[in-house]
Amino acid sequence: MKKTKSLLFALLIVNVGLSAKDISITGEWLLTKVEMGDKTEEVYQVVKFKDDGYAEMQGSVFGSYNYDAKAKTLTIESEMIKEFAGKWKVLKSKKKEMILESEKSRIYFVEYDQEKINLDNEKSGFLGVWKMNYDDADNYFSFNSPDKLKIITVTPGSYSTGSGTWMYDSNDQTLLMVIRGPLKGRNKVKNITESAFVLEKNGQEYSALKIDQNAKNREKPDFTPDDIYETMDKNEPNTLIENVKFSWNNPDAKISYLKNVKALHYIHSSLLKGLDSFIDEEVTANVSFDEDNYQINMDEVFDGISEAESEPDNVFFPVKFLNDYRVTGEKEITVPAGTFKCVVIEAVDSFDARYRLYMIKNRPGVYAKIILSKDDFGEEVFDKYELSEIDGDFKDQNNKEAH
Repeated sequence: MKKTKSLLFALLIVNVGLSAKDISITGEWLLTKVEMGDKTEEVYQVVKFKDDGYAEMQGSVFGSYNYDAKAKTLTIESEMIKEFAGKWKVLKSKKKEMILESEKSRIYFVEYDQEKINLDNEKSGFLGVWKMNYDDADNYFSFNSPDKLKIITVTPGSYSTGSGTWMYDSNDQTLLMVIRGPLKGRNKVKNITESAFVLEKNGQEYSALKIDQNAKNREKPDFTPDDIYETMDKNEPNTLIENVKFSWNNPDAKISYLKNVKALHYIHSSLLKGLDSFIDEEVTANVSFDEDNYQINMDEVFDGISEAESEPDNVFFPVKFLNDYRVTGEKEITVPAGTFKCVVIEAVDSFDARYRLYMIKNRPGVYAKIILSKDDFGEEVFDKYELSEIDGDFKDQNNKEAH
């Protein structure tokens, strides 16, 4: 039993290969399945059977072998996989399929034609980013040319990524995915359009919707922490928030406005790492006035930078007080809630996090937009908040004109 498990493990992670003068064996094959007794394991690894007597998987040589055409046997020599060394009988060997058998197991291969795979993938309709829900999670598949596949799984409080390959077969209308999870292996393509597809695997259907790669042209904070520190060192008056003439600097004016506001609604867009696509959700910051303490309380909705209670010396509320920042000027921007004249702030925080904040000039305490960007071990983390509605605003609720 130990040797059986060891062989299966070796087949999953190590190079398996053959080499022979027989033209029906030499070339690239897809190792699809291993049978050991009553146990079957899907594998899906590309194996290159070289004609120089060696074999490769993922660019690594693992051993050599001899093919006896008359006896139809393969004798394998390998120090890396000793359980795999020995004589294998070739049960079937033709252009599109090959089966090898030993005393304890069978190995199944199918022809691997990279040119055909690339062509089929390009014309398949799968290229792009798709969203599919299963196992109580949102799963995002990015099908890239020629055959690279990336998957991101999002559940409340967790975020994981994986990668693999994909192959669409136009002849039998199947999609093979070399990934973890229930869709690993061959899936029947029941239907595919420009906006949706349906797969069938083991009698169960899986539906996906295409999502826009709407983050390609996102507004990125194009400054560095050094830029902020250099500006602060110069101590230029026009870069300090207290020198801007607007109501955010007046705590009484801020409370006077916000105490009539019931809630601020935002569209929170978070970047799917490496996919140039946003996940959008609506978030609401409920606002209340504590008359006894003469302060505003607000739900913390801005990831990592929210402040729940107003303080007289925090001009940035409902964002926490920013130590390292600069005022870059004023700008009129349009968000779902309308068009607003804003003071623009750029700031940095721990771990080189960078923020750009748009403070609406005549609505103290209301941000039209906030952008947060940071690096997470080489991958970009990007969040955007855009104001969609103000409950209890003193202006026209549609806010369609510039203010």
